[in-house]
Amino acid sequence: MVVQFTPAIRQVIQDNPQLQGQEPVKVLMTLVATHTRVLHGLRKMGYPVQRVFSTIPYTYDFISEGSRSIRFGKQVDRTMAGRIILANILSTVLTGYNNLANIDSQKRKLLLRKMATQFSYEEIQEMIEGSWATAQDGNFMRYFPKKLFEAKGIRIPTTVNEVDVYLSIDSPRKPRKKRRR
Repeated sequence: MVVQFTPAIRQVIQDNPQLQGQEPVKVLMTLVATHTRVLHGLRKMGYPVQRVFSTIPYTYDFISEGSRSIRFGKQVDRTMAGRIILANILSTVLTGYNNLANIDSQKRKLLLRKMATQFSYEEIQEMIEGSWATAQDGNFMRYFPKKLFEAKGIRIPTTVNEVDVYLSIDSPRKPRKKRRR
């Protein structure tokens, strides 16, 4: 993406002669949190880059966090590896509930993180091994949630309202009608 930036700007200036005499040509790019390397790459190329963050904090899922750690030369410890696996399994379980199949992606990430962080690597390993042993019909997913809940007394939310309660998020309220006086 960074390598293509300068040729793309040159092409835009070439296609729009009115820009040729103007200095500097400003470019607005909307990048998501996973594009940190693009920002750093543009700075290294000498572009005066500015970044503005959203007022809503971005939450990485465990897979993204793990891959970013590796990309930036950091270690992914076994607890993180276990949580990546657990969050993926929980994501599959949540998708099974029709009410949660299309839940807002940030809420989904927050929910999976909150649930997965309650477990150590050893607990995750024990749950997975125990679920495989219990799954007599070969359907690991049918038995996994039961093990998970029994281990920590957690109830997986099945509706968006339950997710909001679990995450302690205020549900949007209907606007009040103004009273006439």
